[in-house]
Amino acid sequence: MKKSTKKLFIILFFINLNYLNSHYQTFSLYFFITNIFLMINTDLIKILSALDKKGRKRFLQFLESPYYNTHLPTAKLGRYLLTEIDKNGGLHLDKNQILNKLFPNKEDGEAWLYNMLSKILKLAVAFIGLNRQSEKSMISHYHQIQGLIELELPQYCNKVEKDYTAGLAALSTNQSEQFLEHYFFQEALDSQFVAEGLRKDDIALLEKNLALDSFYLAQKLRITCDMLSRNEIINTNYQTTAISFLKNQSEKLLNEENKIQSFLIYYHALSFMENRDDKQAFYAFTQMLEERKSDYPVYEKWILYNYALNHCIRKINTGNPDFYIELHRLYLSMLQDGTLTNKGHLTQWDFKNIVTVGLRIHDFDWTEQFIKNYASYLHPEEKENALSFNLASLYLAKKDFVTALRQLQEVEFTDPAYHLGAKIIQIKCYFELKEEDAFLSLVEAFKKYINRNRILGSYKKLANKAFLRFTGELFDIYINKHGYRNKEKVAHLDALHKKLENETAIANKDWLFEKLADLSALS
Repeated sequence: MKKSTKKLFIILFFINLNYLNSHYQTFSLYFFITNIFLMINTDLIKILSALDKKGRKRFLQFLESPYYNTHLPTAKLGRYLLTEIDKNGGLHLDKNQILNKLFPNKEDGEAWLYNMLSKILKLAVAFIGLNRQSEKSMISHYHQIQGLIELELPQYCNKVEKDYTAGLAALSTNQSEQFLEHYFFQEALDSQFVAEGLRKDDIALLEKNLALDSFYLAQKLRITCDMLSRNEIINTNYQTTAISFLKNQSEKLLNEENKIQSFLIYYHALSFMENRDDKQAFYAFTQMLEERKSDYPVYEKWILYNYALNHCIRKINTGNPDFYIELHRLYLSMLQDGTLTNKGHLTQWDFKNIVTVGLRIHDFDWTEQFIKNYASYLHPEEKENALSFNLASLYLAKKDFVTALRQLQEVEFTDPAYHLGAKIIQIKCYFELKEEDAFLSLVEAFKKYINRNRILGSYKKLANKAFLRFTGELFDIYINKHGYRNKEKVAHLDALHKKLENETAIANKDWLFEKLADLSALS
């Protein structure tokens, strides 16, 4: 149960106290509410359910280890919960059942049980952190050396250093987090140097300095790239700092002998995001991403792919439809390596974007097959809307305008992106069907929606307003509203073509060029 729902129940409980006619009714309502609350601890069950079978087995070992948990009832309760989750996902856990089966005759059973569940929750979070540290991090070497120094045994640190060096050599990646770990390790070696009172050059001090610089630069590059990316796709105005310094310092570290991945890929990203015409930086970035993508965790790989996707979209919106091919290639790669279907689901927005790209490159058969093959990856709550909207897009591309409009009747405008996309599909359909009243009415309503919407970024607002403006002018010519003579019509179309070529922020630019070409052919 969500916290907001719990609060609502509590508020309703206290309000109803004033209206209940007997103590029995008050007790009944109280029992109903507390029974709901005690039925299941959703946070704990979600965490335990998120662990795979191997993870749950290791957590049980952690829970039953007297080093980490000396409270036997907690371990007993944890084992029971994990068994129930393995059976049915923990959906039917009941506090009375737990108490009767595991802890009969326990005084203040409900309060005691909740205390136990809270303890297990804290232990589960601690386990997740410890488990990740043991698998992903080498920071434990730092603590080992510092511990030996505190025990005044610095002479035993050499073996730890050898283990650390061997582990470092075995790593296949060179991410920014490793620079931080390396900094801490060199900090520990520097402490050893001071503790032993040696009078010679301290290599650890130099290594510590370089590692900290490297971590700072790598993270700063990444943060700057994130800022530039978000400034474009959502309504933010992050002020980036020290870009020239970042690039200059990074270039010093990026020589032939030292192609540090954490610098190189974000350096290329910063280069093409700062200068959208830097084709070399963009293709160097995508090539490196494809070659080394297995080295990145899923969440970081998703961010990196999105840098490239957003760049392609920006180039398309500024009049370069060739980037649809690149966009399609990127999406195929993300589908193949599982970046888009992490944990078995595909978001409705990724689904929509892939369909749009497939339609823009006129591969209708592939797009229709994609809709069929990947509909099952959509979240059940999003599936109906996503299918209706994207099928409408498919019918529009196939020029079945009536079916496309009918399909949109199934879509709920729960999100600005759906609202925006559905209105554009409707406008295109009314345009093609020459439905003048419906077209003009929808264009006016759409303009008001764009002006009032505070979520849309400034670029999206400009791009969609420009689309409406050009579409309106084309529609006037299409229905021959002003009774153009042929020469006037040709001159007007030529002028519109030049204006459209020079327009830098406009949505559906390729569709507008297509309509211009159709009208020119009719002249």
